[in-house]
Amino acid sequence: MNQIQEKKQIRDIFLSSSIDKFKITKQRDGNYPAIITISGWRSQDKDNRKDWEESILKIYPDREWFHLEWNSEKIPFIDKALESNMPSINMETEKPNDYNKIFKRAFFLASLVVSPIVPLVTSSLLHTKLLNNYWHTAVRNSKQTGDNLAQVLNACKNKDFILVGHSLGARVIFNCLSYLSEKGLHSNIFEIHLLGGAVSSNPKKWSKTSLTVKNKIYNYYSDNDNVLKTAYRASMLSTEPIGLYEIENKKVINRNTTIYIDGHTEYIKNFSLIKNGWYR
Repeated sequence: MNQIQEKKQIRDIFLSSSIDKFKITKQRDGNYPAIITISGWRSQDKDNRKDWEESILKIYPDREWFHLEWNSEKIPFIDKALESNMPSINMETEKPNDYNKIFKRAFFLASLVVSPIVPLVTSSLLHTKLLNNYWHTAVRNSKQTGDNLAQVLNACKNKDFILVGHSLGARVIFNCLSYLSEKGLHSNIFEIHLLGGAVSSNPKKWSKTSLTVKNKIYNYYSDNDNVLKTAYRASMLSTEPIGLYEIENKKVINRNTTIYIDGHTEYIKNFSLIKNGWYR
């Protein structure tokens, strides 16, 4: 496939997409395998490419770099409540039935934080429904985004890529792998890095998808991630996210970053630290 055909195929993918935002922007020229960074939930309305840039320059100084923007459903009014005001949660002692209680308490705290902007809502049921709507919309968007990304990569058959995703960005990557696996498409994904991933760690879900990656899958998780302990667990019920647990798969290298990562938003700016720290 020549470059003109490649660009036409990629353009057709964009035109047929059902999501509002899917934009891959080149950040820097360089060598291949190229890097594609994907942010996730809670970072959509903040331009965090600067945080990515600092890490990418340190880890991959000579690589071409792209950044994927998508509809990750930013939920601004729970940021401080989940990261700052919530007490530390021990997953070993918390019972599954307590997740919604924890979640509702987080929403009440959030409403106090943003009361000058958002009217105070005292109904914890409404709080839960509101976040579930945001969350499930983001999950749905991550599926379409992952499918689109898989088709774009498949159109670039002679080029390899390293995917780096944070939060729901890791879910986009999982959906991308799933699409390639289910459709039996050629994969040019060389390596993957998943930071605080908001996707299930169920080994059965990774058994086939992992085969689409040529090298290794690196999973970075932290026990200090209260966002995944509350919002994710309450919305997705019994699933165990990779941002809190290991993925049991021979192709996956799991890295416990608890001593480096204090919260869900700490991954991107500390990516070079948690990655290079394991290879020195």
